[in-house]
Amino acid sequence: MKTQVMKLPLTFRWNIRVRSPRELFWKLHEFLDGEQYEHAYEPLEPRPDAMTGSALFQSTLKGRRYSRSWWRILVGILLCLTIILLPFGLCLFRKHAVEVVIEVEGESYRARGAETLSTHEREVLDLASDARVILKINAGKVVKRKKTGEEAMKSTRNKKKVQKLTGEFMALKKKIEEDILPGIILPELRESTEKPH
Repeated sequence: MKTQVMKLPLTFRWNIRVRSPRELFWKLHEFLDGEQYEHAYEPLEPRPDAMTGSALFQSTLKGRRYSRSWWRILVGILLCLTIILLPFGLCLFRKHAVEVVIEVEGESYRARGAETLSTHEREVLDLASDARVILKINAGKVVKRKKTGEEAMKSTRNKKKVQKLTGEFMALKKKIEEDILPGIILPELRESTEKPH
């Protein structure tokens, strides 16, 4: 019986409610730093939506962890010494990487008159944000697109590598769910029934 191997990139989505999308984005940036993924950080900047009176936000964190094995470099050098096998040798010099992409998008709005349901306290909220967080992971060769010159991932088809990556993906997902989201997700909201005094 054949074991089914998942196709890359692997993806998971969370739909959450937070007080501050910037705090969420910053914590995800710190998360990628902690996991040693190289990435560029740009602050999340909400833009106003005149139609709804809310603010929309959308941004992406893209991190990579590069790996080059010594045997690939050695074999690549040996193959480059022969003119016929030069293209194969150059292929072995290509960078291999694991790439993690975290997309954050959503809407911030005024939530006056809403309160969090909690056994200990009730807190009247000024601002709430509905956000979708999408986690993607991929692995393979880093190649350049001919038209744009931008780097892109050519996903690996190696079953063992995909299985190993699936384990890494599940570990990252668990860390986000256990270490990041509990501290910033707002409890369930309900409309306040209290009348002003």
